[in-house]
Amino acid sequence: MIQLINKIRISSVLFLLLLGYSCKEKKISTNEVSADFVTKDSFVENDTTSINKINKENKYEKYIYYDSHFQSGGKTDFSEISKEEVIEKFKNVEMLLSEDTISINNSKSFYKIEEMDAKKFFGKEYLYSYYTKVYKDFFDIDIKNTVSYINLDINNNNVSPFKDYFMEGGDAIYSNNLIFLNYKRYIICFKKEDNLKIINNPSNCIAKSDFKLPYSVKTNIKNVKYNILKCDNILGVEDFLCNEKNLRYIALPNLEDVQIVLVPMDCSDFNYRYYLLTIFNSKVVANEYVEGEWYEPGDDSYKEITSFSIDENYNVEVKTNAVENGKITLKNKNKFKITNKGFLEKMN
Repeated sequence: MIQLINKIRISSVLFLLLLGYSCKEKKISTNEVSADFVTKDSFVENDTTSINKINKENKYEKYIYYDSHFQSGGKTDFSEISKEEVIEKFKNVEMLLSEDTISINNSKSFYKIEEMDAKKFFGKEYLYSYYTKVYKDFFDIDIKNTVSYINLDINNNNVSPFKDYFMEGGDAIYSNNLIFLNYKRYIICFKKEDNLKIINNPSNCIAKSDFKLPYSVKTNIKNVKYNILKCDNILGVEDFLCNEKNLRYIALPNLEDVQIVLVPMDCSDFNYRYYLLTIFNSKVVANEYVEGEWYEPGDDSYKEITSFSIDENYNVEVKTNAVENGKITLKNKNKFKITNKGFLEKMN
């Protein structure tokens, strides 16, 4: 009964947070917006020719998908869609920003950049506390004092895709060339493309691979030598440290600007277990368990052995064989394509 009550409390708090965030009171009235902004002809344009013309005239800057975070209420609270589905949906979304116009997949709206006291922006103290922590912890964005945000032309607030991804009132937090959209309780982060190549680029700190493709090497855990990652700005590696201070890895051949590494996860019940990571724009984009063994401790009659290979076209094949009383059978086989953005696209 106590566990049930705790679950209800967690779900209720999260519901109130999300409800309050999506329905936050607008503190800037239309009268406070400059006359130049509201008197322009508002529009949502889907003509590709017109878009291309405006791109040339207004010098749009391109923003692309960078990261996302599910706003969970606890261990028992799950999203209706996976992060992989979110990535698949938003990786092809094209967002363009000119001085006064935003375009998302060829739909356009005039906008302005506004600033507001953070507590006033979020309206409620619990919303302020929750979201300032989320943005700091997951995106390294400090909005404790002031929130900078995109404010759409009021006539386009309810036009797709703006109504789907922007907060009520046509707002989207904007900071350090990052734009934050919202989708199914996920915070979706888009980053200015020019800024994706950070000075401390992974290519400058990840060792060059000793291997060539095709690759189908079984890792020998008794004499394997790992490289140690010394960069501290690659997001996502903290999930694969396995009780170490720095990431241990085996460098595999790069795909253009995508770094590919094999990482040991030997800190649990199994000392033979490896994940394949892809790193693009200083962030772990994808990971997949590709090599190792699984068995019930103390039972030698059954085990599962997983292995992988990568061909010259960066197609990854992952096989899992079941070994039962000496008999080997194929249990599972998956194929993935590594893209030039670091995604692992599952192949039929």
